[in-house]
Amino acid sequence: MELILPSFIGIILAAVIILAVVPKIPQETSFFITLFILAVMVYVHVNTFKSEYNFKAWFTNAATIAIPLLIVLGCVGGIAVILGFTKGVSIPFLSLTSSSTKSFMSSRKNYKNISPDQLLNLQRQL
Repeated sequence: MELILPSFIGIILAAVIILAVVPKIPQETSFFITLFILAVMVYVHVNTFKSEYNFKAWFTNAATIAIPLLIVLGCVGGIAVILGFTKGVSIPFLSLTSSSTKSFMSSRKNYKNISPDQLLNLQRQL
C-alpha cells in the first residue's frame, strides 16, 4: 500500500497540472521549461551512471578525423558556392532569379478581398 498510494497521488497531481495549468502557458514558455527539464535530467543521468559509460567508445576515433573532415567539407562547399555565383556550375537553390520569384509571387492567390463567408467555406473544405 505504501507504493500504490504515492504513485496514485502523483498521477492525480500530474493530471491536474496537465489539465489546469499547461493549456494556459504560452508555447515558448513551455518549450523553455521542457528544455530546462531535459537538460537537468541529462545532467542527473550522466552523474548517476558515470561509471557505466565507456568513454573509450567509437566517437573518440571519430573525433580525430572530425576536424579534417569539417575542413574538407567546408572547402568543397565554398568552391561549390563560388562556382554557383560565377555561373560556372548550375546549383538549383543558388540560381533564383528575379523573374522566377516574380512568377512565384504572381501565382499566389490574393486572399485579402475574400468575404468572411467565403473564408468559412474554405475552412470547412479543409
